Amino acid sequence: MANTINLKYLINLTHDIESRLHDYVVDCIVNAVEFSRGNLFPRRCCPPSQLPEYSLLRQFAVRMIKKSGVSVYGIAVALVYIDRLKREELLANYKEAVYERLFIGTLVLALRHLGHGDSATSHDWARMSMLFNRAEVEELELQFIVALDHKLDVAGYELLPHQLVISQIASSLTTPRICPLHDSSRPMRANFWLPDHYYTKSLRTLPVLQGYPDVDKPLPKTPCRNYLRSLFSLGSGSSFNYAHCIPLRAH
Repeated sequence: MANTINLKYLINLTHDIESRLHDYVVDCIVNAVEFSRGNLFPRRCCPPSQLPEYSLLRQFAVRMIKKSGVSVYGIAVALVYIDRLKREELLANYKEAVYERLFIGTLVLALRHLGHGDSATSHDWARMSMLFNRAEVEELELQFIVALDHKLDVAGYELLPHQLVISQIASSLTTPRICPLHDSSRPMRANFWLPDHYYTKSLRTLPVLQGYPDVDKPLPKTPCRNYLRSLFSLGSGSSFNYAHCIPLRAH
């Protein structure tokens, strides 16, 4: 526990940390639904939060987190409820918006349990979700309470896995994994491009990023550039072998 942060006092997160926390929430939601469907080891090239098919889910999760004003500790409690519900048959009964139902239901229960959601009515939750009506929100809350056997208290061992990950995110001990096939357009995320995204404008310049504003301006002399110049002959009549080109990192 020495390497963890007390989530109850974790406030004033930076934009980058918030974005990575939202990604983690989306990954937990998708993995829980896949687990309930029997897909224990889904084959993906990158985390679900970076896949385009879950972009609307991420927007929904971010909207609910911001509109509800839930704390980081409240998010962790909701994730514990998600871990419990993924072992129940309840999720298999939903045909539409399973991911959204799972998150809003657990978020409502987490805020109710912590005493932070007493002022928000089911009508308020329906308005914040922009997806469900008041009756559906109340039905979700009732179904989840029954599925959890009215046990909303969270044990330390249940909270610990999420506490460790969130502590690493808040401490910037981990770097987000970037998938070259599903580049993220969100700010403050690095992009890694395939070699065919690089090209030479002239024979006297190194490969530069397509769309870069100073495309005609040679790159500054750096050790990296000198090293590449020693690898490739840039004389007249020669061209780059892109199979050996080292992709640059776009900031």
